[in-house]
Amino acid sequence: MPPSDPSELRLLVVEDDAIIAMELEDELSDLGHHVLAVAGTVKQALRLVLELAEQIDAVILDANLGGDSSFPVADALRERRIRYVVASGYEAKDLRARGFEGPIIGKPYRGEQIQAALLSLSE
Repeated sequence: MPPSDPSELRLLVVEDDAIIAMELEDELSDLGHHVLAVAGTVKQALRLVLELAEQIDAVILDANLGGDSSFPVADALRERRIRYVVASGYEAKDLRARGFEGPIIGKPYRGEQIQAALLSLSE
């Protein structure tokens, strides 16, 4: 489901690097968004998607979590009509070939890139 107000979203962050996750959480907060939870593994992310599905407006999703593809998470999000932004060091064409949809921002990224990707979810 598209976010209702793209200027103030309730987000799930799926990122396995603790420092990047903390920085992203701070950046999202500075942008006016609320981070509901952070997951660092596919298993954690799938559990949180199930538990928080009704509350999540969008997800920031790292494509690789500790060596595991996060595609099962992307699949679960699609099933629940939850929009997501892929944040990854992989090339966009490779991510598309692996089945990831939606906006893709490359690492390292800046706050304005995150905000632009989140705003594009409501289009």
